[in-house]
Amino acid sequence: MAEAILIPGKTVSLIVFLVIMVSIYLTMRNASKGKVPTIRTLPAYNAITEAVGRAVELGKPAHYTTGTHSFVGQTAGGSAALTAGLSLLAYISDICLSKGATLIASCPYPEVMTIESEILRSSYLKAGMEEEYSEVEHLRYVPIVSSCAPFAAGVAGWLEREKPATNFLLGPFFFESLIIAEAGYHAGCFQVAGTTSAGYSAFFVACCDYVLIGEELYAAAALATNDPIQAGSLRGSDVNRAWIIALILIGVVVTLLGMKPALMSLLSI
Repeated sequence: MAEAILIPGKTVSLIVFLVIMVSIYLTMRNASKGKVPTIRTLPAYNAITEAVGRAVELGKPAHYTTGTHSFVGQTAGGSAALTAGLSLLAYISDICLSKGATLIASCPYPEVMTIESEILRSSYLKAGMEEEYSEVEHLRYVPIVSSCAPFAAGVAGWLEREKPATNFLLGPFFFESLIIAEAGYHAGCFQVAGTTSAGYSAFFVACCDYVLIGEELYAAAALATNDPIQAGSLRGSDVNRAWIIALILIGVVVTLLGMKPALMSLLSI
């Protein structure tokens, strides 16, 4: 029976996968029981309040976009980062309302627009200002036709015309990251950005004032939501990195000692 289930040579991969899953589950469970890990201070996260304050000071709106990913289709691979971006949208929307700033969000997909609309509506409802919320005024739907270019051009054009005080780019991004960030830079926006893609983070670093790099986006979302489950998952990821790096170092040492054939024979189970 075991031979029918296990693929020869894949046993070690299965063990590693199971250990990763168990590690993340245990850290999430511990966090839910009160053992919440501490997340270090993130300058880009702390700059959010400063960015909103700048919008209030200048009397101009703040702009927000999560990029060109969705929860379905070819861009569904960025769902985790998109969820983090939407969590930060709720957090920033609450700050904007508390300080008297106007937040305008641009989105490329109807399903994402619906979620963002409910997020903004909830913020206005919590602030007792539900009658002041309007999808027409606070949401901009810039549809994607065949690529990210129409969305990037639409958002960049709006930034050039309206020149908002602040531009938030938080979520999964493709090449539109450079176009929108550069447009925000030329428009004089105070820009806070973040994405999980190392390649596209370089564009943000070049054009933005503060950047969340890689999993710092998830850490910022955990801080914004104060969710122990998210904080626990971050701890689980760090634990997994630690023991995987330890295994790599052990493999290097074993190879240098001339014991590679024995190690490969063991891993072929």
